[in-house]
Amino acid sequence: MLACGQYAWLNAQALASVTDGVVVDEPEGMIAQLLAYARGEVTASQVDGIFTGTGTRPKPRRCVARDWQLPARDLFPPIASHPEHDTEFGLLGNIEATRGCHHRCSYCTAPCTPPTG
Repeated sequence: MLACGQYAWLNAQALASVTDGVVVDEPEGMIAQLLAYARGEVTASQVDGIFTGTGTRPKPRRCVARDWQLPARDLFPPIASHPEHDTEFGLLGNIEATRGCHHRCSYCTAPCTPPTG
């Protein structure tokens, strides 16, 4: 079993003793390795971006901008079908297309996500 999320990696040392490892990278970038782990083809200590309590440290990963496509908003139901978005300013809503923050504050736990243009 693996733990993931910002609070998991903030408590990686404690969680490593009760899990196989803690994902300390964004899972989307390591999906092939995570699937290999789930299928039993590799151990947690063999997956880049997983901290285990046995002293294995994740390989450093560079934070790079990715070439993302625009969200396929046509796949979502029309915003008018969600009454909670009918506000005094008209219909309002959002779709999360990225995660993290580009400010890189030293005290923050949000991963580095550079602007993508």
